[in-house]
Amino acid sequence: MKPDLVRYLIIGGILALVALAANRCYDINADEWERRVLVIQKQVEFQKDLAKTAEQRADKAEAEAAALASEAQTQEIIIRERIDSVFVQTPVELRDHPAIVKRDEIIAELIVESSTWKSAYEAQLVASVNLRVANSELHTALDSTLAVLEDRPTKKPWWIPSLGFGPFVGVCTEPKPCAGVGVTVSWSLKV
Repeated sequence: MKPDLVRYLIIGGILALVALAANRCYDINADEWERRVLVIQKQVEFQKDLAKTAEQRADKAEAEAAALASEAQTQEIIIRERIDSVFVQTPVELRDHPAIVKRDEIIAELIVESSTWKSAYEAQLVASVNLRVANSELHTALDSTLAVLEDRPTKKPWWIPSLGFGPFVGVCTEPKPCAGVGVTVSWSLKV
């Protein structure tokens, strides 16, 4: 055997092995990515369902809170009018009586407590709005993540050829046999 032929066969064999290894690595990576994507997609769908349920509970709770706040607003007006009438109807000479003074202190404390609860409720409304905005941003991020997962690498379709390198033996331009290293183009069809 000619030394050039042996050298070409060795180089062609090495290149063919490298091409096969690269192709196999691509397929392994695509398979692993596919498994991870399926697991992540199931988790994401489960989390989306949980988030949707939580949003529905939050909507219901907010509706109940709004109804209670409306009722409290109506009651507050009535109570304030009654408090004012009690203050006005108390005779001037009794306003310094210890029981009346104590009553007025209790009423003032209850008014402060009511105002504090009202402020707390309003702060909770602001917090709820901020959480909804954050939740909306998370949904946007989630949708972007899902879009990236959908763009994952997959196995090559059958119609895309695989390139390889390898030795060849055949008839060259001159009518005599020759050997060398060449590029191969092949298609993989599953039967």
